[in-house]
Amino acid sequence: MTITHDGKNIPTADPKDPDSDVWYGFTYSLEDLETISSSVWLINGTLVSNGQTVDDLTFEASDLSGAVTKANVSGGTVGVRYTLTNRMETNVTPSDDRSMYITIKHL
Repeated sequence: MTITHDGKNIPTADPKDPDSDVWYGFTYSLEDLETISSSVWLINGTLVSNGQTVDDLTFEASDLSGAVTKANVSGGTVGVRYTLTNRMETNVTPSDDRSMYITIKHL
């Protein structure tokens, strides 16, 4: 699931089953000649790397392609809402955080 974030409101992603791994991501509106130079991910405000678990949600991997950043997450606790944040930089913008809410439920 890829979301275009308006930069203001935190969107809610489709629910995630605790037994699945799902790719979530953002599509950014970039200016002419603007490129994403780095992208890191946070779960509930904690910077994560591959294989790291925060509050039972595991960050598996990430991907960056053009104006799209993605994170693959697994696990999670049923009934819990997580905040997944992408912190990216471009050759124009020094730092921009975009978040989405992910709720865990049995699907």
